[in-house]
Amino acid sequence: MESSEHCVAVWNRMKRMRQIQMWKLCEGMTKAETELLHVMCYLSKKNPDIPVSQLPQVCCMQTSAISRLMKKMEADGLIVRKVDPNCRRNTLVSVTEAGAEQCRRNWEEIQDFWERVLARTPEEHIDQMLCLWDEIMDNMETVIDELSQDK
Repeated sequence: MESSEHCVAVWNRMKRMRQIQMWKLCEGMTKAETELLHVMCYLSKKNPDIPVSQLPQVCCMQTSAISRLMKKMEADGLIVRKVDPNCRRNTLVSVTEAGAEQCRRNWEEIQDFWERVLARTPEEHIDQMLCLWDEIMDNMETVIDELSQDK
């Protein structure tokens, strides 16, 4: 296979993986809600009060989309929003106990999915894939850095 064919093959496999809709395992939530809740649960481990202004960059979503999602998630009892007592112009968001429980259930569903998938794959193939994926990701980061410096 030529280099250009490898590029297309890698791209197509990445695209195919993105098309596998694992978020459907997360009962009653859209993909965006699942991702946003997961990010907020992760961030809340460091600080339970998350500045809303931090979310667009971390989630790679538009502020307006995050606002719509948070409105629904707040109505569902997964999060609460409040004014930042240190700066009244800022809003903080916290994951409720119900939100944390939903995040745990989502994670259990996804973990069960991966365990089923990986149980069908020989362990040495998994180890090889992880090593190769790490190498490719390291190379991607290096090339992005190089290209960014060139601009």
